[in-house]
Amino acid sequence: MKILFFIDGLQSGGKERRLVELIKVLAFDELVEMELALTKKEVHYKEIFSTNIKIHFLLRGERKRDPKIFYSFYKVAKKFKPDVIHVWSNLVALYAIPAKYFLNIPMINNQIGDAPINPSNGILNSHLTFPFSDLIVANSFAGLKSYNAPTKKSMVIYNGFDMKRIDHLENAVSVKSRLKIKTTYVVGMVASFSPLKDYNSYIQAALIVLEQKQDITFLCIGSGEDIDYRSMVPD
Repeated sequence: MKILFFIDGLQSGGKERRLVELIKVLAFDELVEMELALTKKEVHYKEIFSTNIKIHFLLRGERKRDPKIFYSFYKVAKKFKPDVIHVWSNLVALYAIPAKYFLNIPMINNQIGDAPINPSNGILNSHLTFPFSDLIVANSFAGLKSYNAPTKKSMVIYNGFDMKRIDHLENAVSVKSRLKIKTTYVVGMVASFSPLKDYNSYIQAALIVLEQKQDITFLCIGSGEDIDYRSMVPD
């Protein structure tokens, strides 16, 4: 089987991690040949290079919706002749439509990775790409429902995890000592400091719990601008 993967970029993120882990596993299968198309140069997951997958950088211009990507991806697909096109966001799903349609290649749509209460623009983009998708894959039934994905050609594959990633974790006692944590219990939230991750609810809940119990330490672990979240925490 020949698979052509298409995603915006491989910056740090959930869907990016899922795709890289999938490619790492498929790289061991001699019956699978893969190529990968990216619209951004940024690659956080450097292990992708160890898979020896051929990567096409179809870099966008200043505009987010760069029309030349339609043709650039079409040329890659026409030359590679994949059995399947596998897209990982609504934007690249749009870019892949001409290749899918004119080259008659089945397309797997893996753009659903969340379950917002009000998808807003995501619904419009999804309704444009779902009719051209032969299979729609989400990592939750809530996601399929949120985006109103057609039931007959939708399925859920839950997130996997490579246990080797935690083979060399620092000892828990050592971590607590280093962070000067003396409480019995520790609760952590690991996410970037952005409104999408909702640290507000986490911190508000922590403050309510700490009014009743003092043997818990709450950790906020991530990258990004954290000034507003720090201001929520009393001295």
